[in-house]
Amino acid sequence: PTPKPDAVVNTEGLRMRSGPGTVYGVVKSYAKGTEMEVVGKNPKGDWLKVKAPDGKIGWMATKLLTLNKSIDSIALVNTPIPPKNHPTTTYKTKTNPIDNALYVYVPGTQSTGAFWISQTEITNAQYRKCIEAGKCQDLHYNYISNVIAYRHDSQFADYPVNFVTWDDANAYASWVGGRLPTAEEWKVAALGTDNRKYPWGNQWDVETTKRLNFCDVNCPRPEIRNNNADDGYAGKAPVGTYPKGASPFGALDMYGNLWEWTSTPNSNGGFLCLGGAFNENFRTEEFTFGTGDYDAVGFRVVLPANP
Repeated sequence: PTPKPDAVVNTEGLRMRSGPGTVYGVVKSYAKGTEMEVVGKNPKGDWLKVKAPDGKIGWMATKLLTLNKSIDSIALVNTPIPPKNHPTTTYKTKTNPIDNALYVYVPGTQSTGAFWISQTEITNAQYRKCIEAGKCQDLHYNYISNVIAYRHDSQFADYPVNFVTWDDANAYASWVGGRLPTAEEWKVAALGTDNRKYPWGNQWDVETTKRLNFCDVNCPRPEIRNNNADDGYAGKAPVGTYPKGASPFGALDMYGNLWEWTSTPNSNGGFLCLGGAFNENFRTEEFTFGTGDYDAVGFRVVLPANP
């Protein structure tokens, strides 16, 4: 009989990372059912070092793999040093079992109560689960083929979902037991309480450090792009690509990649979106949209502190 693989990916769009934890960068994402060779484990055994069929080697969360060998039989291996200023013990996290999204905890402040917020923007893979559950709508129009492919192709599973209306985002949030963040909650999750200017601090050092996906040298808008910065993507990037852009509470991609819906209405009958996008140069970090679906708008979800 054919021997069983060491491990099999048991969730769609599972991200392989460069180290054992979400503070490490994303190497690549893999479809459900992908077989992995197990190379080793970290001391806790909650992350495994694996080798994919395409030869890439990285780390995956043990609980998101179907393991066909005893965890005790797997050798301990050295783990890489965490990125500077982002020790693995900094952030309080939990996983939502409905969509497997990781959430970070934001303590209460004078302006908001405590809450959990999804660490990254909701991905195509996570949104597809909502469609399959009959709780979310798919694309509303017959978009051009590349948009349809982006939503449904497994190679974009860990990219942020876009072309979701405010109602779509709200439906997804309800499905997972949460809601959209208020603008104030979003700002606290992004910037903390120490009056910093950006999620990572006060220095706009994006020309030397990859902290976000914005209108860099690859951007198709020459009138606003920064030709001295290269974030690696002309368009959207996989969520979690920029751990050095993490907020004080461990939220990723709060600035850049996609604008994000909030529950705070604007004066035009729409809602406030925050965070900027891959095609912006951060002349502003907030924008008002209607309630329709847009290429550069996604969302994340808030859960109550004590569900």
